[in-house]
Parts: sequence; structure tokens; C-alpha cells
Amino acid sequence: MKNVGKRTVPCTVISVIMVIVAVAIAGCTSTINQPTTQLSPVDTPTQIATTTLSASLTTTNSPIIPETTTSKQLEMGTKSDTGAQIESTTKFFKPFTNDEYKISMIYPADWEKEELYEVSLRDYGQETINIVNFFSPTLNSEYATFSIDVHPKIDTELDDYYNHAIVALHISDPQITRRMSNFNIYAKPAHRIDYLSCERSDNEVCHKTKNIKVFTYINKNIYIFSFSGGYDIYDDNLDEAEAMLKSVEIVPVTTEKHR
Repeated sequence: MKNVGKRTVPCTVISVIMVIVAVAIAGCTSTINQPTTQLSPVDTPTQIATTTLSASLTTTNSPIIPETTTSKQLEMGTKSDTGAQIESTTKFFKPFTNDEYKISMIYPADWEKEELYEVSLRDYGQETINIVNFFSPTLNSEYATFSIDVHPKIDTELDDYYNHAIVALHISDPQITRRMSNFNIYAKPAHRIDYLSCERSDNEVCHKTKNIKVFTYINKNIYIFSFSGGYDIYDDNLDEAEAMLKSVEIVPVTTEKHR
């Protein structure tokens, strides 16, 4: 007798269903067992940004200056019409100090320094101590010179010393281009003279130079700052020389009274 109300599922249909289930299970298993790919720290945006910043800081040249250098000492380079600093023309500086005469300043890092204690007669008519010279990079075999001389422990007035210097300089027949009686060195009164001169070589050929001389009187010492060079080398380094003059600090000697 045949069963009524029950239907037999064909074997082929059962086989197809089993295959589908097996494939689905295999796919899930493959997905679960697959290792997760993680970005290394270097590939993350934060790390890349940090690395880039670190590299830029490492490769950036910082000016070599004294720890106590003021912003005034860094006023260097060509400025735009708006007064903003043009970074491409900014120069880097090194510190110079002389403990004996209480003087400190900065000078361009690519200049050579020569410290001396040579006493000789100068073109301004006085025997003074040449304590240091700075030499610019050469241009067409020429270089500019920035010098500091000291006339120590002299009892004189700055105006008198300056006037005698001008008389002595007139022997070489200078062409004075500017005089400044209100110039300052480290907030102290100073006299400045800009002039053209003629230096004659052994064959009597006149070699024209541009010059600056600044005289100031501090701690009973006369300090003389000189900058000179041929026309081209002078003009190329005038900004550096002006920055050096602005950076000068001469610490006054104080006399302490003890009871």
C-alpha cells in the first residue's frame, strides 16, 4: 500500500543543496582564517607628517649666534617693499667676544677671522691695538675687511679724538661721502665717516677703495671700527658690515663701592 500525504525528495536535489552549503561554509572559513593586513606605522598619515617635519628640521641651517643675541643682531639681508624679510638673502652669523675689552658682536659665518694684538700707526694718525680682523669671501681676487682697533686708557674727549683722526685722514686726500655725528655703538655716542680713498701699489697705480670708520669712547677706551674694500667687493658686503656694527656690545665697567 502506498503512503498518502508524503512526498519523496529526489536525491539529485539533496545533492545540489549539500554542494551549495559546502561551498558557503568553505567561503566563510577562508574569510575567517585570512590574516588581516595592517598598515605599518610609517604608512600612517600622522607618522609620515611627523617624519617629514623631522627631516625638515634636521636639514634646516640655523644661524650660529650667542644665546643672548637680541633680535636686533639678526636684522640682516634685503627687505621687500613691505618690510618683510626675504629669507633667501638672510646670512648666518658666528659670535665673537673679547673679554679684555668687554666687546662682543657677530660676524658672517663665511668670513675668516684673524685675532691679533698688533700695535702700529694707523691711517687715522694714532698708534692703536688691532685686536681682530674679519675678511669676506674673495671676489675677483679681492676681499673686504672689517677691523676693530682699540686705543686703551686714554683721557680724551671723543670729539677731539675724531677731529684729529679726520685731519690725519686728509693727508691721503679722501673724498668724504658722509659724516654722522649722531651714530651709536651699543647705545653710546659715536662718530662715523664714509669716504673714498686711493691706495697706491708699488707701480703707483691708484686702487680706489670705499671705507667706513666709526669711533666711540667707552670704559676710557677708544674703539675704532673700520670697513673697507674695492668698489664691487665693498658694495657686495656692505649689508654684512652694517649688521656687524649694529650687533656690537661693549659692557661698561662699573666701579663698586665697598663700605
